[in-house]
Amino acid sequence: METAKKVYRPDIYAVAAKALIAEGKAKASDFPEFASETGFKPPQSEFIDGQTYDGTKPNAYLENFPIGLKSKDQI
Repeated sequence: METAKKVYRPDIYAVAAKALIAEGKAKASDFPEFASETGFKPPQSEFIDGQTYDGTKPNAYLENFPIGLKSKDQI
């Protein structure tokens, strides 16, 4: 999750969006609420595998499958 935090930069997006709003090129309603936006979609269940994916818990999704390493496995 640390790598994801380093590359996902909503602060940069917010600065650019706020500049567009200030310049009158966009409306505030065109953007999410910057103070509360997490960047994560609600859990999704529409995948072909029938499993629910919650982006805040990616390993929980992987735990649903019978193959692959699990959180307690070690190589």
